[in-house]
Amino acid sequence: MRRVFIVDDDLPLRETFTLLCEALGVEEAASAGSLSELADRSAQALRANLILIDINLGDGEPNGLAVFRWLKEHGFKGRAVFFTGHAKSDPMVQEVSRAAGVPVLSKPLPIESIEKLLEAA
Repeated sequence: MRRVFIVDDDLPLRETFTLLCEALGVEEAASAGSLSELADRSAQALRANLILIDINLGDGEPNGLAVFRWLKEHGFKGRAVFFTGHAKSDPMVQEVSRAAGVPVLSKPLPIESIEKLLEAA
């Protein structure tokens, strides 16, 4: 069973992504806009096969790296992929690339890239 979870502070993007996942045959697609929302939906998040995490979750919020660390601390076993609208040279993007050791994709994600991610989930 493919389960996908997305963490992004952009609600319309999350809603669109969830609908796209469902249209592409994902059995369960859910989302959160922040680390606190993720914690509230931890059962769904921790059983996901794939989690897509925006690096920047808004001013005053923990960033995507904090989300990734929370997931690992709570036993997440699936695949994580970061995405961002920032340049690869942005210090936060570089920090995530070094610390997490997972792919960092650029926004907007083309549908073909999303399909490949979902196929591997």
